[in-house]
Amino acid sequence: MGDLPELVDVIVIGFGGAGAAAALRAHELGSSVLVIEKQGRNRHTPSTRMSGGLVMAVNDTVMATEYLDRCAGAMTPRDVSAAWAERASGLITWLTEHTGLPFDKVNGAEHPEFDGAESIGVYQSGGATFRLDPRAGGGVMLFDALAAAVHRAGIPVAYDSPVRRLVTDAGRVTAVEIATTSGTAVVGARHGVVLACGGFEYDDQLKLNHLRAWPVHFYGNPGNTGDGVKMAQQVGADMWHMNQM
Repeated sequence: MGDLPELVDVIVIGFGGAGAAAALRAHELGSSVLVIEKQGRNRHTPSTRMSGGLVMAVNDTVMATEYLDRCAGAMTPRDVSAAWAERASGLITWLTEHTGLPFDKVNGAEHPEFDGAESIGVYQSGGATFRLDPRAGGGVMLFDALAAAVHRAGIPVAYDSPVRRLVTDAGRVTAVEIATTSGTAVVGARHGVVLACGGFEYDDQLKLNHLRAWPVHFYGNPGNTGDGVKMAQQVGADMWHMNQM
């Protein structure tokens, strides 16, 4: 990408599956959007692209809320599980419309004995007939289709642009500071900043402080160094579930 804009409505930090979906939805709602990605275009390894491409969705919001609340074991507020279930009820339709991919149900709930389990489905794109069917499309197909939708929408993606910090004004995040080849640049956000930065499995200090075992080693996207966690903490955010993996 060329010169960065000075101001947009919404900034999305991280161009993986979550970042692509957030950018597309903000664009649909009429916002100008900028996606910022620290990795280069030719060495971009988002978690979704490296995954099996499995998608969990629901067919009944009320039943799914019961199931998710039971799975959470009181660690997640029920209204959060209800909100997740509500959005997941339309997820496969939304993905199909935006990616043009077919999604087939390849599995069900991990705990079929729990109430509401029949509302849970696991889907994979590309004509899969069973979970992680190697003949079908995995994470590569899913992410590439989402990325193509972002580009078709004309949403700019700034690669090689690590965000250094969130800029706040009166407690509200209003801009981001980005490292550039010539120093730093600040881009403002009228309506907000979405952190879609992945996990922290490649940051030893965060793993040591938060996980229940040490040492712990992971495979996946080496770009997942907890950038979003650190930036959120710097502006006063509370963390939760940091010991879950």
